[in-house]
Amino acid sequence: MSTSVNGLLVGHSNAIHHLLQQIRQVAPTHAPVLIRGEKGSGKNLVAQLIHQGSIRSDQPFIKLRCSEMPANLLDEELLGHERGAIPGTRNARKGLLERTHGGTIFFDEIAVLAPSTQIKLLRVLQEREFEPPGGGKPVPVDVRLLAATQHPLEQLVRNEAFREDLYYRLSVFPIQIPPLREHKSDIPALTDHFLTKYARLHGRTVKGVSAPAMDLLTRHRWPGNVRELEECIERAILASTDGWIHIHHLSLTVQLDEAGGQPPWNLRTVLSHVEQEMITDALRSCHGNMAAAARKLGLTERMMGLRVHKYGIEFERFKPRHSVEHA
Repeated sequence: MSTSVNGLLVGHSNAIHHLLQQIRQVAPTHAPVLIRGEKGSGKNLVAQLIHQGSIRSDQPFIKLRCSEMPANLLDEELLGHERGAIPGTRNARKGLLERTHGGTIFFDEIAVLAPSTQIKLLRVLQEREFEPPGGGKPVPVDVRLLAATQHPLEQLVRNEAFREDLYYRLSVFPIQIPPLREHKSDIPALTDHFLTKYARLHGRTVKGVSAPAMDLLTRHRWPGNVRELEECIERAILASTDGWIHIHHLSLTVQLDEAGGQPPWNLRTVLSHVEQEMITDALRSCHGNMAAAARKLGLTERMMGLRVHKYGIEFERFKPRHSVEHA
């Protein structure tokens, strides 16, 4: 298919090749990694691939969504507690750090960590130990820390909202994931990947994406990045009734957005894309026969020829292979 690690990271672009190179370079080490990128760009996936490529791959891999937990619960989840340390509890409880000994912990959106938690995490990085609430001896721990954020940590450090020493400890090997708009050449490969994934998941037969629909997919700015594309394709598969993904199966955001931040399309532009899609579908169903496709659409052959030329449709590609070779 496409360049990948364990079939998960899809793409042929230089940006993806560079990202893969960084993952392969740092994965076998014990170094902490700071993964940076916009929302939906694939930070969780990169963390998972780093763990899979490490010598810890057969050990636990724990994801901690920092933004979804209050600070006090996050501390307890990480450190656990000694017996009687928390009112209403009788037994000691091991935290994630201790339970993940030998493995990897991934802090998703580390920028939101409370200052008190940042101090405890810094101790884990520097001294390889922590002290659970309730006292007792420090607990030695061997875990690899991966962290991700979409926020500008440098600005948070300047504002004293994030510890500078922790920032430098986490930034031993930073990885920047490019937004999808910077490697749009990967959209067809990603689309094929998601078509296969969700067709299998939902038990649907999917033939492909129409040329006009693919044109829209490659024009869209994708502010939600790969995650937005994935959700768009899954929705389109569920909406399709003939096995093809057409323009009207795509999300309204994709249909009304044009690359470069231009205003939404006017009616003429939308109708033009619908016409292009209908002509392409007719040529496909008629195996590239222009006359038959024209009759199907109620057009003269001359009108059909003018529109094929206008939209730059390569109708020969729809002809049976033996016909093309014979010609």
